[in-house]
Amino acid sequence: MITANDALALLQQIGHADIDIDNQALMSDGILSSIDIMLLIGAIEEQYNCHIDEDMLDMDCFESCQAIADLVNKATALA
Repeated sequence: MITANDALALLQQIGHADIDIDNQALMSDGILSSIDIMLLIGAIEEQYNCHIDEDMLDMDCFESCQAIADLVNKATALA
């Protein structure tokens, strides 16, 4: 089970060292772009050996580190 800190590490891995773990509006505030989301999904799938299906995706899944962690936990549970 990954945590918000693990999700923050993934965001740092794709080049977002400036993100605060407490930020609750990563997409709404334009901090993450659609390209960032594609990179993040790739990093998640590679690091956690899972597949994130389109049906699992929604903007809210990327609004915070905790939301990203929840998405990864859901994807790994289905793997």
